[in-house]
Amino acid sequence: MMNLNDLRFFVQAVESGGFTSAARQLGVPKSTVSKRVAELETGLGVRLIHRTSRSFTLSDLGRDFYDHARAALIEAESAEGVVRRRLAEPSGRSSCT
Repeated sequence: MMNLNDLRFFVQAVESGGFTSAARQLGVPKSTVSKRVAELETGLGVRLIHRTSRSFTLSDLGRDFYDHARAALIEAESAEGVVRRRLAEPSGRSSCT
């Protein structure tokens, strides 16, 4: 199963236009973002991003994967929000008589 954090690194790299900007946004070293995206690609067995020293472009499959990865992160955040809201609700018996 994929690591949700790897999806987050990938999505941030795409939205930021590169690993350096993504690292800055995430508050982690550039090498961490690059390594996690490379691990994601290895796990999937496909190149999602074509990178050189001067360019950063998504492969065709990378564009499709990005759309789904972004949606997965939105759903994960929504799921977490449901739990947090439920935990914030008062519970137990009312002491009113």
